Amino acid sequence: MVPCHQSLLFNTAWARANPYDPISATYGDRPVMRAALADDPAAAYLAEPVCRFRLDGHSSALPDGETLQRRLADPALDRRGRRAERFKALLGPPDPIGDLRKHHAIQGCLAGMAVLMPEISIITPYRNSKGFLPDLVASVRRQTFRDWECLLVDDGSVDGGAELLERCVAGDRRFRFLALPSCAIHSYEQPLPARPRNHALAQATGSLVAFHDCDDLWHPCKLDWQLAFHREQQLDLSVTAYGRFRHPDEPVRAIRCPPLQLSLKQLRRGNSIPMLSVLIGREWLDRGFPLMPHEDYLLWLNLCRERPDLRYGVLPFLLAFYRLHHANQSRHLTEVTFWTYNVFREHGLRRTAALRQLMRWGTGHARLLMNERHQGGVAGAVRELLERAPLDVASLMLS
Repeated sequence: MVPCHQSLLFNTAWARANPYDPISATYGDRPVMRAALADDPAAAYLAEPVCRFRLDGHSSALPDGETLQRRLADPALDRRGRRAERFKALLGPPDPIGDLRKHHAIQGCLAGMAVLMPEISIITPYRNSKGFLPDLVASVRRQTFRDWECLLVDDGSVDGGAELLERCVAGDRRFRFLALPSCAIHSYEQPLPARPRNHALAQATGSLVAFHDCDDLWHPCKLDWQLAFHREQQLDLSVTAYGRFRHPDEPVRAIRCPPLQLSLKQLRRGNSIPMLSVLIGREWLDRGFPLMPHEDYLLWLNLCRERPDLRYGVLPFLLAFYRLHHANQSRHLTEVTFWTYNVFREHGLRRTAALRQLMRWGTGHARLLMNERHQGGVAGAVRELLERAPLDVASLMLS
């Protein structure tokens, strides 16, 4: 038998810090099960022998390479039958287009080597946003960094978006389809991005997490450059500069760059961590997002207060683009003001302190919008920027 800890589907460094428990089949406090793999019979077949994978109420230990080869040679020896034949077919030459991960994972399993999970999990909720979905798929697929998975979470769409997505991503298994239970969706008084994001976080397999809302766009170098920066600086949370636009053929209306240093006092003056540019270690999101509007703001405030050891960094390049349209939640200023007050209260501020902080937040928000209004169109159309090398925002602001 190959030692189980050599082939579990987890980040190696994380696994070393969290010893495997053979009785409960967990690493640390985290279960080994990856139920999402059951969507793909070949992936499920691969996963079970690799790591005591719990499927249909049972688990099995990892067989050695010889046993697995005999199962593949004779489907009758395998209780899955036809599934073994499909798995065997995957051992041929890798897809020349570039989908090498499955081939290498299978070969690694047969050799008793570690099976690697995607480096980055991209979380994308969508709800009645069919018109943005083709651009979303193109934005993710254009990434020069390939080792990712994209979790597409249906938050109760009724406009045919799920069917469109299935056609757009056909054949690309890096995209995974998730959906909130329909009974739970109908019981919600208000749709909250926190619910689909938490649902995806529970099933994410990457050691790092990024967030790509369906109406936003990424530069093709976004993940590649940011991951290199994230690793080089040994960060827990990294962000990039981003532009705000209405239509891809129009100039960018404004460019925003998060502050180079992060402090609780500064963060209380405004949410300076843009979700569309975040890259964060998955372990920092173990508790998920709070179930309330402006959930990301409250999460960053609490993290900044409770974890002063959080290593934060800013890559000042224009790598993400935030689309302005009538359905943007953040455009309804009255609602956003009320949500921000509730965030301060949930954050632990008393009523008077929360109102005082809300006034500071409002002043800073109004000043920012006024400055951007005077900027006018900058940098060029979004489609042009996506085809060029990323813009150095630091040099642009100095000039």
